[in-house]
Amino acid sequence: MFDLEKAVAEWRRQLSSGGVESAELLDELEGHLREETEELKQSGSSEEEAFTVAAEKMGRAPSLKTEFELAERVGGTLAQKFLRILFPFAFNPNLSLTNNMNTSNPNLEPTWATYTKASVFVAPAVLLWAPFMIFVFPKVNEVCLDAGMRLPFAYRCGWVVKDHFAIIGAGLLLAIGLLEWRVGRWARYRRAVLGTAVFLLNSTVLVWIAGTVVLALMADPALIQHAK
Repeated sequence: MFDLEKAVAEWRRQLSSGGVESAELLDELEGHLREETEELKQSGSSEEEAFTVAAEKMGRAPSLKTEFELAERVGGTLAQKFLRILFPFAFNPNLSLTNNMNTSNPNLEPTWATYTKASVFVAPAVLLWAPFMIFVFPKVNEVCLDAGMRLPFAYRCGWVVKDHFAIIGAGLLLAIGLLEWRVGRWARYRRAVLGTAVFLLNSTVLVWIAGTVVLALMADPALIQHAK
C-alpha cells in the first residue's frame, strides 16, 4: 500500500543525494510537492498517481539545483528588490525560484502568518485615517463650506466610509471568510491579493490626507476674500 510520507522522505533523500543540500530549499520544494499532490487528489487522482505526477512536474535534482542557483544569481535584480520592498508579504522570499520552477502553487506561507502581516501593515493607515476623519476633516469641511467651496465626490465618500465603517469591515471579513471556506484556489493568490490591497489602501489614505491639506490651503484665501 502506498505511503505518502515514506514516498516524500525518499524523494527528499534522492534530491539531497543529487546535490540539493539546502534544508530550507528542500522544505520549500516539499511544500510545493505536497500542495501539487493535494490538488491532483482533489481532481480525482489516487494518492500514488498524484504524487508521481507532482514529482515529475517538480523535476529531478540536477535541474532543480541549476534553477535554484540561477535564481540566487538573478534574485537580487533591482526590479525584484523593489517588489520585495513594495509587497513584503505578498511574495515568496525566493521570488525568482517560484517563477522559474514548474509548479502550480507558490504559496507556502501559513494562513495565519499572511493575515497577521496584512493586519500589521494595514494598521498604520487605519490608525492615521480614523482620528483624521474624526477631528481634522470636519474642520476642513467647515472651512470649505464657509469659503463657498464644494467638496469633491471622493471626499464626500469619506463620510460614507466613516459612518459605515463597522458594516464595511464586517463585509470584508465575511468575504474573506467565504473565500477561505468555499474557494480552493484562494490560497494560491491570498498573499498577492492582500499585499496589493494593503499597499493600495495605505497609498489611498496618504493621498487622501495630502489632498485634504491642499483643499484647506485652497479654501483659506477664498475664505479671507469671502469675509471681506
